[in-house]
Amino acid sequence: MKKNKNKEESTQNKLLRLHKKIIALEKLDIRRQETSISAAEMKNVCRKLFHDSKECIAILQDRKIVCISPPLTKLLGYTQIEMFNTSFASYIHPQELFRLAEYYLKRVSGGEAPPIYNTILKRRDGKDIRVELMAGIFPFFKRPADFVIVKKLTDI
Repeated sequence: MKKNKNKEESTQNKLLRLHKKIIALEKLDIRRQETSISAAEMKNVCRKLFHDSKECIAILQDRKIVCISPPLTKLLGYTQIEMFNTSFASYIHPQELFRLAEYYLKRVSGGEAPPIYNTILKRRDGKDIRVELMAGIFPFFKRPADFVIVKKLTDI
C-alpha cells in the first residue's frame, strides 16, 4: 500500500513539474506572438517608412534585412522583394564580413562598436562599392534593430 502511495505521489510531482513547464512555454509563446509581425505587415511598415526616401537606408534585425529603402536596393542592383528577409552578410565583401559581423553583434548586445566606418559592399553584378556606413541600435517592434545609413563613396 505504501509503495502505491509513494508511486502516486511521485507521479503527481512529475505531473506538477510538467504542468509548470507547459505554463512557462505558453508564456514564452505569448511573448513571441506579441512581438512578432507578419512579412506583409513589415513590408507595409517599410513602404510607409521609406516611401519618399532619397537615402540608402536599411533596418537589420536578427542579422536579416527587415526594411530597405529603394535607393539602397538600386545601389546594390536588387529589388526590395529580393532583399527582404535576407542576410546582410550576402551584400558585404568577403574580406569585410568578419569585421562588420563583429560590429553588428557588439551593437545588438549592447557593446561598443564604431557608429561610422568605411567598408566594401558587393553589387548583384559582382562589382565592389566602397561605402561609409552609419549604424546604431533602436527598438523596432519591441526588439533591438540596427538602423544603417549607407553613403556611396566610390566604385572599386
